[in-house]
Amino acid sequence: MTEAWAGTSASTSFVNTASATSLASALDMAASQAVILATQTNNGHAGVANGSPLELAHTGLVDWFQYNGNTYIVEDINNANAAGGTLVNAATHSTLQSTDAVVELVGLVNLNTATFTGGTHLLHVV
Repeated sequence: MTEAWAGTSASTSFVNTASATSLASALDMAASQAVILATQTNNGHAGVANGSPLELAHTGLVDWFQYNGNTYIVEDINNANAAGGTLVNAATHSTLQSTDAVVELVGLVNLNTATFTGGTHLLHVV
């Protein structure tokens, strides 16, 4: 599985969830934004087909947000198998799905300078 920030870094992977009315709504916002951020920043882990942004197969896109006094990290996961770098089995991601991962950090943690080591599941907050 290829794992990467949804944007090109932690700071470009922040999702503004100020309009969310619940934690579930904020999580859905983050899930839907990951593939859009990946497409906008051209991070190599998403593509566009028929006008829709798609997450490449066998890919996890990581973004983060702050809600109700806590910080959340979301990894959108498309675990379908396909040849690397192609749109075969690429998928839209409009809501949080059961295959996705969520980590809650208690309190407001600024992750703008965090580094993510893809493939190791390690997030370094400095």
